[in-house]
Amino acid sequence: MDASPSKRKRKKKCLPCLFLLLILLWQADAISDKTLEGQYNSSQSVSCSENEYENDNGVCCDKCPPGFKLKKKCTGKGLRSQCEKCSSGTYQENTNYFENCFRCDKCLKKNAVEITPCTHFKNRECGCKKGYYKKEISSSSWYCASCKKCGDGERQDPECAGKKDTVCICKDLYYRVDNKTCAPCTNCSPEFCSQCPGFIITKPTHKPEATLTGPYIILITITVLSMTVTVGFIGYIVLRKWIKLRCRGQSSTSWPESLEPQQHVGVQSLNFTDLPIKVDESPLFTSQCATTKKDLVLPDCIPREIKSHEFIYFLLDEVPISRFKELVRRLNISEQDIERAERDNRAFMDAQYQMLKLWSHSGHGGGINIFPQSLVHECICTLKDMNLHGCAENIENKYCTEAQTLTLHI
Repeated sequence: MDASPSKRKRKKKCLPCLFLLLILLWQADAISDKTLEGQYNSSQSVSCSENEYENDNGVCCDKCPPGFKLKKKCTGKGLRSQCEKCSSGTYQENTNYFENCFRCDKCLKKNAVEITPCTHFKNRECGCKKGYYKKEISSSSWYCASCKKCGDGERQDPECAGKKDTVCICKDLYYRVDNKTCAPCTNCSPEFCSQCPGFIITKPTHKPEATLTGPYIILITITVLSMTVTVGFIGYIVLRKWIKLRCRGQSSTSWPESLEPQQHVGVQSLNFTDLPIKVDESPLFTSQCATTKKDLVLPDCIPREIKSHEFIYFLLDEVPISRFKELVRRLNISEQDIERAERDNRAFMDAQYQMLKLWSHSGHGGGINIFPQSLVHECICTLKDMNLHGCAENIENKYCTEAQTLTLHI
């Protein structure tokens, strides 16, 4: 009788534990279901094809074709996305699910022209006008550089176009003399004839030496004697004339014998107006006139004015990019000005132009948009100090006269 109440109390204590255990098992089952659902959804996201994308609900939607942008994602499986055509001045080249189109490039660089126009599915392509080619500074920066001109005996192969400069090779039946000149093979020497295909180098044949006979000896002797006599006679005539001219010069500066002062002649009897005084036209008197005339003679030519932008762009084409900062530092451009130019201009070409423009203001003798000649000479000397002799020579040939070039070499 006493054991039954204790058993009932134990059963009442075990019932809450059983309920708690059932609740824990139900939550564990729910968590496992969510895990399986997530794994299913992740496996579904991987199964989207190349022309589809996964929306926020894990459904594969079709991408927009080229020339269109995504306006609204699909709302369910089997439903299509809403796409909208790119507006004027924008484009999309590939299938996409972007909400915006890319803006087309503009051909605003100097000497740049439009190659192909901007469409809703293709960007505008920019190139350079004839006589220029597209020179890339980096993957996103470029400018139009002038094409190289071939020299004497050269031809273009290929011509300057697109992103390639002119390649100059020798014409047919010509050989290379230096970097800018080719000469015809008809005048080649044995060391260069190897560049001329089809030309055979012929060795001179040794001819038997002619023996001098009696008549030849007599003829040579007479010729030598006659030439010796002729030369001696001409020398004698020239020497005689020179002596006469010298004697005349001395006599013109001396007094005549009739005018020598004598003791028996009074001072008052001399009439100086009767004296045959002759004005000496020696170099002592004529040199002053010659000097005056020489001073009044104008120079043969006036050096042409050099436009600042023309010289700066020509210098940028000549100087290698890797040596440019060394050049501006040698031209006394401070590091602060270099950093300011790079900071103010995203394109490296524009930064280079600003550095050289700043340097051009330090010279004297220029004007508005006129580059000073003194700075041209300074630039040439600096390039030679940097062992960039080819660049210096090109600038001399384009902007310096013959007299200025001789001065630079001295």
